[in-house]
Amino acid sequence: APSQPGFLAYNSATDASQATTATIDFDTEVYDDGSDFVTDTFTAPVTGRYVLTVSVATVGVSTANQDRAIDLVTSNRTYRLAQALVASAVGVLILSGSVVADMDSGDTATVQIILSGGTVDITGGTTANGTFFSGRLLL
Repeated sequence: APSQPGFLAYNSATDASQATTATIDFDTEVYDDGSDFVTDTFTAPVTGRYVLTVSVATVGVSTANQDRAIDLVTSNRTYRLAQALVASAVGVLILSGSVVADMDSGDTATVQIILSGGTVDITGGTTANGTFFSGRLLL
């Protein structure tokens, strides 16, 4: 329903060698009430407060002491949802967080990974259990 917009999208395939700052790919929608999620971007159809939740599964490290972070970038502000310092090669490291964001009609939200150097792979899969982006209008 247009008065209760919400979405859940995930990354279906691993995106290799993401560098310093990259927008995360969410190429598969589980649901998109109101068709407001297009090309990795949520566009608020109505003014309100939205709960937005992000999980990004990363793997690999090409430099020691690499700082990894995920930012939720909205039209009004940028939220740092998670950050971790990786001192050596690791398996899967999941960065996740959520926020209640104030959004006006037409405002957008995307997710970025920020790295201090080197590259990482963003893991994908056949379900929304590692790298996903979801949101719902609260009020």
